[in-house]
Amino acid sequence: MLIVARTGNLYIADNANNRIRILTPTGSSCVYSVAPASLQAPSAGQTSPPGVSGAITTATLPPPQVTPAPLLAVGVLINGQPALYVYAGETPGLVAGMMQLNVQIPSNAQSGNLPITVSIGGNTSQNGVTVSVQ
Repeated sequence: MLIVARTGNLYIADNANNRIRILTPTGSSCVYSVAPASLQAPSAGQTSPPGVSGAITTATLPPPQVTPAPLLAVGVLINGQPALYVYAGETPGLVAGMMQLNVQIPSNAQSGNLPITVSIGGNTSQNGVTVSVQ
């Protein structure tokens, strides 16, 4: 479901209505979630099984890992606290190399816009990325 508010915000609800993503006219984004938050990241390196360059990813593997998974170690910090990721794999419906990362917000996380850091192998995401927690 998509809703556009008078303020210009775009509200996107997932199929199960577990999450709502809000995109503002300035391009900032936040996710309200009762389930794990879903993040998208370009290129997680090599995957198992190997991805096919230029191919659209489909969910063809048996659950719980339905798409190719990164070979390198994945880590997530929210407000400096380790956060459990419950899924890391190529994003179904997008070109191979786009990774979906489903992250459980730590139960003791404070409310507000909290810094989130994703590391894959020895590479860490840029500073200044936040996730909105309520």
